[in-house]
Amino acid sequence: MPRAARAPTAARLDGRRVLFAVQQDGVDVRCAISLNALQDISERRYVKPAEVLQCFAAAQLRIEAAARHKLTTRSMPEGGLLNLWSDDFEA
Repeated sequence: MPRAARAPTAARLDGRRVLFAVQQDGVDVRCAISLNALQDISERRYVKPAEVLQCFAAAQLRIEAAARHKLTTRSMPEGGLLNLWSDDFEA
């Protein structure tokens, strides 16, 4: 579920995805991007665990823009996590 706005939380690796939050209309929305999607947008076929957050940081603006776009074009179940997949970045 979206949370009231506060200091942004740092992105963190959680198994096969990176968890992060975006602000939308003053609300903190929990999101996740799959490692496959992160590999696709960073144009790397393999991302070592130690490099995952560096790859996320390099593409963070694009990832957050995709999350905001998805929020405005699709309904999200209450209390859910907004997941980003490779097809969320296709032109």
